[in-house]
Amino acid sequence: MRRRADRVRALATLRESLHRGISGCLILFVAACASAPVATIDFDSRYDFSGVQAIALQPIDRTTAANVVIPDLQVERINAALSAELQRRGYRVVAPAAEADMLLAWHLVTDEHDDFTGFAFGNGLGCSSCGRQVGVDVSSARRHQRGSFIVDLLDPVQLRTVWRATLETDLDRDADAGESGADLRAVAREIFAQFPPA
Repeated sequence: MRRRADRVRALATLRESLHRGISGCLILFVAACASAPVATIDFDSRYDFSGVQAIALQPIDRTTAANVVIPDLQVERINAALSAELQRRGYRVVAPAAEADMLLAWHLVTDEHDDFTGFAFGNGLGCSSCGRQVGVDVSSARRHQRGSFIVDLLDPVQLRTVWRATLETDLDRDADAGESGADLRAVAREIFAQFPPA
C-alpha cells in the first residue's frame, strides 16, 4: 500500500512539474510573438515634402467590398486617430481638399488565416512491477483575420500617390471602443513615424 501511495505522489509531482513547464513555455512563446508591428514606407524621392502643412482626409471609397464592411463608427475612429497624429506632428487637417497641400486616403485589406500551434512533451515513470507514462499534447487551431492598413498621401494637383505606409497586423474583432481607440492611436503613430521622409 505504501508503494502505491509513493507512486501516486510521484505522479502528482510529475504532473505539477509538467504543468509549470508547459505554462512557462507558453508564456515565453506568447511574449516572443508579441512585438509591435512596423510600417513599411514607400515614397517618391523626387517629391518635395518640405512645403506640406495642410492635409485633407479623403472620404473612404464605399464602392469596394472590403470597405463596405467597415462600420461607420470604425471609419470615424480611424479618421480621428490619423487626424490627431497629424496634428500632434504639427500639420493642419483641413476639410476642403482645395486648401490641402496633400490628400490622405486609406484602405484596409483583410484576409483570414488558420494558425496551427502545437506542443508535445512525453515522459516515462516505471518500476519493476508496473509502468506508468505521462504524455502531454497541447495543440490548437485558430482562425484569425490579418489586415494590411494602407495610408496613401497624394499630390493634390497630379492626384498620384507620393508616399505610402503599409502596416500589417492581426485584427481583433472583439476589441471594445476603448481598446480600439488606443490601438488606433498606436497604429497612427507608427504609420507617420517616418513622415516626412528624410
